Amino acid sequence: MQPKHIIIVAVIGIVALVVFNMLNSHSRPDVALIQADISSAPATDSSNTSASTTETATAPSLGEQPKAILDNVHSSLDAAEAKEADKLTQVDGNL
Repeated sequence: MQPKHIIIVAVIGIVALVVFNMLNSHSRPDVALIQADISSAPATDSSNTSASTTETATAPSLGEQPKAILDNVHSSLDAAEAKEADKLTQVDGNL
């Protein structure tokens, strides 16, 4: 395949991706509006709504989620390092 053809195929692919991205991003606000309409509709089952508000209240906010994930990973790494240090001391004690 000649370089000219490869460049043409690449440009067509880029244009196709841009068009797809524009069409996909254009449809997102419509979906958000539909979801907002569904969530604003009154619920008929009161036990269902109390459970969902409890879950929402206990769940960390979106801003705190990355910090919670990092804290969890950091504590896991600390625990693994402590376990590795314990193993090293046991091996050194046996030698």
